[in-house]
Amino acid sequence: MAAAPTRAFRRRLIAITLLAASVRVSYILIAKQGDDACGQPLCGDAIWYSAQAQAIADGAFFEDPFGRGGPAADHPPLTPLVLAPVSFVFPDSVLAQRLAIAAIGTGAVALVMLLGRRVGGERVGSVAGVLAALYPNLWLNDGVVMSEALAAAGTAALLLLVLAYGRAPGVRSAAVLGLAGGVAVLARAELALLLPLSLLPVALAAPRGRREKRLVAVRDVAVAGAVTAAVLVPWVLFNVARFEEPVTISTNDGLTLIGANCDKVYGGGSIGIWVVPAAEAYGDPMCAPEVVRPEGDQSVVSATYRDAALDYIGNHTRDLPKVLLARQGRVWSAYETHQMWWYNQGEGRERTLSRIGEYAYKVLVPLAAVGAWSLRRRRRVLWPLLATFVVVAATATLFYGLVRFRVPAEIALVVLAAQGGVRLWERWRPTPLATDDAVEPSTT
Repeated sequence: MAAAPTRAFRRRLIAITLLAASVRVSYILIAKQGDDACGQPLCGDAIWYSAQAQAIADGAFFEDPFGRGGPAADHPPLTPLVLAPVSFVFPDSVLAQRLAIAAIGTGAVALVMLLGRRVGGERVGSVAGVLAALYPNLWLNDGVVMSEALAAAGTAALLLLVLAYGRAPGVRSAAVLGLAGGVAVLARAELALLLPLSLLPVALAAPRGRREKRLVAVRDVAVAGAVTAAVLVPWVLFNVARFEEPVTISTNDGLTLIGANCDKVYGGGSIGIWVVPAAEAYGDPMCAPEVVRPEGDQSVVSATYRDAALDYIGNHTRDLPKVLLARQGRVWSAYETHQMWWYNQGEGRERTLSRIGEYAYKVLVPLAAVGAWSLRRRRRVLWPLLATFVVVAATATLFYGLVRFRVPAEIALVVLAAQGGVRLWERWRPTPLATDDAVEPSTT
């Protein structure tokens, strides 16, 4: 069992959480009054999240919130479900929705601080909390009515529970992890990759005989997967019953794929990103004007777009290497970063603040590399943190490169940077580490 947090750490946890809340609320009250960064009240996907939450509050449970009729599952359901009670109490208040998202983002900061403590001790946890509270790429998302704050909190919670499982492996802790994994997937579908990627190596690292280790690892991963599936089943069955074509988490896959696989994004200045596909509802299509939006509900439209995108990929396999490289360059801020500032503005993030966020990211990366090296050298937990980078890379490979897809890795980045910064400070100014008893053993 890890030692309980000291009183000093608990005080710092409260202070840093209040700091995180003040940063996020101040940002919203200063920058989010009137029109958003795109020149409209809401931008991009936030329009759907906000409208769907209000529709649920008004009694229309995941029906099209824009008056077109029919069922809706444009995105995973957790964000509008969380915002619906806020919209019920404060009807048509985008400000209330923003503040609710900011509260979730503030909770994510507290979870990051606890994660840092579990990885490197209380000093690392405190530094990780401060970094998470002040890091623009986190609090910028917390002012936008979208799913990134929930993704950040879900990632931090999953990593904490994976480390808890590593200390006390068993069916019960695997089941709790599966429960958290299912909830996280309902916020962001790609987090389904994080659970098996992070859990299996930890399960295999338990001090048992080789054969027993494998059997127990398979059992616990299966238990976690089964519980995750059980969490998802009600939403999936609800979708199966109301759509013409099979739908699991959302109907967004077809739209995402067709906008990321066409001539416009396989070459030129938009390579590796997403642009507006062909659809009357989108006005001037930029991506695939030859693909006509079909008649039918969202599932039919999604299936048509998905098939067209897969056909395009099959006919352009020679272009894939450069496209995939561009996607990775974009998601990791290594290629045409100035374009991402403009793209972020279209989603409600101020261009100047996005630029500052990129600079902060590039400061944290080398510190995180030092932190990873330090953890590896000290034979302490590392792989679950690195698994978040694998998830982000896989998401960009399958879809397209966008900085906000990097949220799961930003959580690990902050913790690793805190570890690196603390170790460099101790190297230059050696002082005893007050509480390192909470550090995890190696799982790599």
